[in-house]
Amino acid sequence: KAPYYGNRIASIQQDLGVTESENLSEQGPTRDEERYYSGPAGITTDASGRPWFAEESANTIAESNGLNGYTEYPIQPEGPNYEPTDVAVAKDGSIWFTSKGTNQVGRLDPAKKTFTNYNLTGIDSGLTGGQPRAISVAADGTMWVAEWGSISHPQANAIIRIVPSESTPTATVYRLGKGFAPIGVAPDTKGNVW
Repeated sequence: KAPYYGNRIASIQQDLGVTESENLSEQGPTRDEERYYSGPAGITTDASGRPWFAEESANTIAESNGLNGYTEYPIQPEGPNYEPTDVAVAKDGSIWFTSKGTNQVGRLDPAKKTFTNYNLTGIDSGLTGGQPRAISVAADGTMWVAEWGSISHPQANAIIRIVPSESTPTATVYRLGKGFAPIGVAPDTKGNVW
């Protein structure tokens, strides 16, 4: 049945009421059939409380404007099937995201509308064949990534700590090995990573 009701984000208020935002494929005067299954995935809020999320099938990072639609940032450069699955807001306000289709993490500068992508196999060749699935920011500003290698690429099963910077971020890879294929990651206030 049209419209596809899952193609949006929603919030639940303290009274348990649900507010749904506009359908992603129905922004504008007509439905955009190519965006019918944009696949909202991973969601976080920035310092002002505004939601940000990935659109996995649309290769886009989006910012919710409440009930007034979305501001969308197609990942650049165009071409690769990025398949972003998660987002996190860094201390400087930049939006970091995972790209399972290209085995990269990326950084969006919303003010400049620019993207910088970092290939994880360039950080560590042992991550070849992996897919970053989740990203989270710790209290100290470091970014943590869950790299999924599954059974077929067990050497890529890892948790990655990234220290962001404007030029080149530094990274430390914590290998998990066979039987440990993480799809989520969350640092706590005591320095532990779950």
